[in-house]
Formats: sequence, structure tokens, C-alpha cells
Amino acid sequence: MLHFRVELGSYYHLLYQRKEEIEQSIGHTLKWMELPEKKASRIGLFDDGLDLDNEANWPDKMEWFVDTIEKFDKTFRDKVKSLKASDWDFSRNNNEVNEG
Repeated sequence: MLHFRVELGSYYHLLYQRKEEIEQSIGHTLKWMELPEKKASRIGLFDDGLDLDNEANWPDKMEWFVDTIEKFDKTFRDKVKSLKASDWDFSRNNNEVNEG
């Protein structure tokens, strides 16, 4: 699993507004986990086919991991740098965002 922690709820919501763009850039459907009772929410990608017991798969899994982490970095780096918590309208904070 790869995940990106988002520590302020407003940042999570601002990123969620760009969900389709982000998922298209990464090339995978992500798991968006708003965790309002916690300090941080998560945006994750799970590889259900990950079998660490089979060492023969390790090179392919490492290649997938490196490729995916590079896509996460490329996709999120500038978006996160440009986020401003004040851009989120807290009156719009609704529960349909929580995909958990």
C-alpha cells in the first residue's frame, strides 16, 4: 500500500475536489480515506496482488512501487504546495466526501 497523509481536513477536501484529475494522473483509482476523528486523512493505493512471500515477484513489485511513488510525487508535489486552507469553504463540509 502506498498512501499520502493529509494533516488538515481542508487540504484533504481541496485535493478531493481534484480527485478525477489526480487519479487520472496516477493511472489508478485511489482509496480516499477521510478520517475526521484522527489528525490526518489518507489517500491510498493498494496492490491486492502483492505477494511478498514469493521472492520471484519482488523485482516486478519493486518496479511497480518505484513507478507508482514517482507518479504520486509528480502528481501531489505542486498541488500540495499550492494549497491554502483558506480556500476551503468549511460551510460546505459534508459527509459524502468520506469514502473511508
